[in-house]
Amino acid sequence: MIGVASSALFDLERPSHERAINRLEQWGVSASETFFLGGMRKERILQVLQPPMCFDDQRTHLTAHAAGIPMAHIPFGIANIP
Repeated sequence: MIGVASSALFDLERPSHERAINRLEQWGVSASETFFLGGMRKERILQVLQPPMCFDDQRTHLTAHAAGIPMAHIPFGIANIP
């Protein structure tokens, strides 16, 4: 069995974070670490975590948080509705 560590970063704060937690549980998704930033910048956490790849649903976040980390756009979510 291969273990994969995953971290989830959300730009949510209380009480919206409960919706994200419930959705992840419904989908059977388990993250090793979960961060609810509530407007804080992601760069600091990404610098510490140094993930091999980062996914985001907003293109503006891809360049803002890059810092040498490969970034991928996930074209789903409210921010991507035309």
